[in-house]
Amino acid sequence: MDYLPGLAYLNYPNALRPIFSNLPESICAKWNKYVVEHSLRSYAAYPQFSGFASFMQKQSSLKNHPNVIAGFKRERKKAFHNTVLSGSVAEAKDSQYCHYHNTDSHNLVEH
Repeated sequence: MDYLPGLAYLNYPNALRPIFSNLPESICAKWNKYVVEHSLRSYAAYPQFSGFASFMQKQSSLKNHPNVIAGFKRERKKAFHNTVLSGSVAEAKDSQYCHYHNTDSHNLVEH
């Protein structure tokens, strides 16, 4: 910024919004926490771009550290209710019992 004064624009929050639109929500939340802590220390001042750059460098180091699995997402296991139906189609046509719904109102083929 010393050599290109126009880059001082990056010291304003509005200039950083387009950058944030491309970041993961987790990093945005951490940045918001950083901004609040910085403003409490600096009497409501917004961090300069150099603070943002060092913050992003730290986050990048954390996410890309070889001892940490950065992109690992736990897969949530969904509980599925599986019903196993057995019998032949011919048998189902003759009967008015639906094994899936446990009812006599229709057979398995009709539903």
